[in-house]
Amino acid sequence: MVAAVIVLAAAAGLAIWKLASSPGSSQAGPRRAIPSASALPPGKSHGGRALGDGTRTTAKTNPPAPLRPGHTVRILLAGDSLARTLGAGLEDAGGPYGAKITTVSVPGCGLTGPGTYFWGGMVTASPPSCAGLFANFRVAVRQFHPDVTVLLAAKRPVANVLWHGRWTDLVDQPQYRSTVSAGVEQAIAALSIDHTPVVVLTVPYFAYATAPYQAPGTKACSPACNQHFPEDASARVSRYNQLLRQVAAQHHAPIVDLFARVDPGGRYAASIDGNEIRDPGGVNFDVPAAGEWLAGWLLPKLVHRLISNHAIPPAR
Repeated sequence: MVAAVIVLAAAAGLAIWKLASSPGSSQAGPRRAIPSASALPPGKSHGGRALGDGTRTTAKTNPPAPLRPGHTVRILLAGDSLARTLGAGLEDAGGPYGAKITTVSVPGCGLTGPGTYFWGGMVTASPPSCAGLFANFRVAVRQFHPDVTVLLAAKRPVANVLWHGRWTDLVDQPQYRSTVSAGVEQAIAALSIDHTPVVVLTVPYFAYATAPYQAPGTKACSPACNQHFPEDASARVSRYNQLLRQVAAQHHAPIVDLFARVDPGGRYAASIDGNEIRDPGGVNFDVPAAGEWLAGWLLPKLVHRLISNHAIPPAR
């Protein structure tokens, strides 16, 4: 598996580290933990499609045609662990399309900067390095020199957040939506330096799940107190996608509707046509199967957006 690129702030400056990609989320929680392969049901695997004997298969597609014959298209995918897990599959799958794909993410960070969030049944604080998220995006653009940058980030914006001393979310509090919008704007600005085109991806639903947890500011629940995790609410993802479309339009950044592709019919899909799309935790993408399956749909769309915006000339 090709390692995802993670850009981290260091005391002496910024460095690019190559870290082995993990299919699991960095978030802990009673439902978010990813089971080991031995704990999965028979015939199930973390990546690709597994047969009853444990043999893995991958998505069957027609042989890909190069996106730009004679040219390598450089694509930088930026965001959170959704971007990291999607990118881990796209990096390997991009070669036959003539695409070189690199992913930049900072674990545990959202587009709204450092903060305290309620995710997966636990209260978690963003690491201090989140303050440098957009600076890291700019460094990655200048080091990788992409033809196009792609923004995919969702986990923090749809979570409950401690905002001005109270717990809220982007559906409940219009003023907080302004904060999320400002974060998306900063991300687009950081990724568009040196006139680099930016494409924004809509985000998919998270799997509904129940688990005993203690909501912030309430008494501890009993083991029988099962509730949906707040961040799993489809209304939050729908509202966030609406916000992404609005901000992208204001900055003339094209939208690619990843949500419609991976959640057909507007419903969460763990697998499509026998291909594993989401990991067992119901949050991130399956590695590497999701990226491999999406490559033939997503990569040509990105190049089409470049051509339609006159960022690159059409192939001859």
